[in-house]
Amino acid sequence: GRWLHKPVLDADRKKGLVLYIGLVVWLLWEMLSSLWSLSPASTWAQVGRHINLAVMIIPALWGVNQHYNKTTILRTLVLSGIASVVVYMMLRLWIPNYAIAINKWETFNYDVIDPWGFHFYRNIDWLHMDDLLFTIKHRLYYTVFLAMSIAAAWYLRHEWAQRYGKALAGVFVALTTIVLSVTVYWTGSRAGLINLIVLAALALITAVKGWRRWVVAGSTIVVTAAVLVGLIHFHPRFQILQHDNLLSLFSFDAQDVTNTAADPRIAIWHTALESPKDYLCHGIGAGCTAEYLTHHYEQYGWTEYVRHRYNSHNQVLCEAIELGGLAALLFLALWCAFPRTQKKSARRGALYVSTILVFSMMTENFLSGIEGIVTVCVALLLVQINVSSPVLPSATATCHEAH
Repeated sequence: GRWLHKPVLDADRKKGLVLYIGLVVWLLWEMLSSLWSLSPASTWAQVGRHINLAVMIIPALWGVNQHYNKTTILRTLVLSGIASVVVYMMLRLWIPNYAIAINKWETFNYDVIDPWGFHFYRNIDWLHMDDLLFTIKHRLYYTVFLAMSIAAAWYLRHEWAQRYGKALAGVFVALTTIVLSVTVYWTGSRAGLINLIVLAALALITAVKGWRRWVVAGSTIVVTAAVLVGLIHFHPRFQILQHDNLLSLFSFDAQDVTNTAADPRIAIWHTALESPKDYLCHGIGAGCTAEYLTHHYEQYGWTEYVRHRYNSHNQVLCEAIELGGLAALLFLALWCAFPRTQKKSARRGALYVSTILVFSMMTENFLSGIEGIVTVCVALLLVQINVSSPVLPSATATCHEAH
C-alpha cells in the first residue's frame, strides 16, 4: 500500500535501477537460451523462478519511499537475528528424530525418550551445531541473514548512541556482533564465516583513509589468515581442508574422488571446468547445469552425485555453463558495480550487501531456488531503504533552526 501511495524515483534514485535493468536483460537472455537448451522444460522452469525475482525486486529498487522508517526496519532485522538464535538453541535441544529421519540422515544414537514417545538427539555439541540446523534450514542462506543483521547493528550504532549513550550502544553492538558471529560458526557454514571476515575487513578499510588504509588492509590479511588456519584445525567442517587435502586439488583424480577431493564442491568444479568448449560460447540453456553435470557424474561412476543431481554450487560458474562466458562476466560485473549506482549515503551499505551476496554465490547456486531469490530481494530492499529515507535533522540543527 505504501509503495503504491507514493513511489519515489527522482534523478538521484534512478541510478538504483541499473541493477534491475541488468537483471531484466539477464532474464531475457535466459528466455532466449531456450532455443538451444539441452532441456527447454528446465529452462522455462528456471525462467519462471527468476520472473519472481524480477517482480519482487521492483519494490526493492523503486517503491521504497519516505514513509518508511529505516531505523525501525533495521532494528527489527537485528532483533529478528537475535531471536532466531534463541529458536535455534531450542531446536538444538528438542527437535525430534523424525525430522532427521525425513531427510534420510544416518542413524544416530538416541537414549532420551520424552513422555510422548519421541526420541531426541542426545549428542549435543555446543561448539558445532551445524548438522541439525542443516536438517531444517540451509546454513548458507541463514548465515547471509545473520551477516546482514550484524551490518544493520553497526549501521544503527550512531542512532543508539544518541538515544541510549555511547557506552550502552557500544555494548549492545558488541554483544550482537559476538552472538551472531558465534552462531555463524555454530552453523558450520564455511562460506558464512569467510563472509564475516571479509565484511569486517571492508568495514575497517572503508573507515580509514590514506596510509592507514594500507596498514589496516595488511593487518586484516594477517588476521584473516590466522583465523582461517585456526578454523581449519579446530572446526570439524573445516578439518577436511587440511594441508594434504589442499595439495590434492592440484592432482585431482576422478576415479578416486573420495580420497583426493578436499570437498564435494572441488570435484564438482573440476567436472564443470573439464570441457569449457561445451558452453563458453553461448551456454547450454538456463536451468540445465544439473543435466550437464549429471552426465559426467555417470561417466565417473559417482552414484551419490547422480542421486543428488548436484548443480555447480557456484552461481557465476552456473551462468557460464548455462548462458556462456560473456554472460557470466556481465553478471558478476553487475553485482560488483552495484554500489557505484547508489547515492553516496548508501554506497557503503550497498558495498556490504553486494560483497555478502557475491561471496555467497561463489559456493552456491544462489539464484536457482526461491530461498536465494527472496534473500537477494530483502538485501536490496535494505540498501534502498537507505537511499529513499529522508535524513533526519540532528538535535543541534533543530536547536539552531529554533533560534
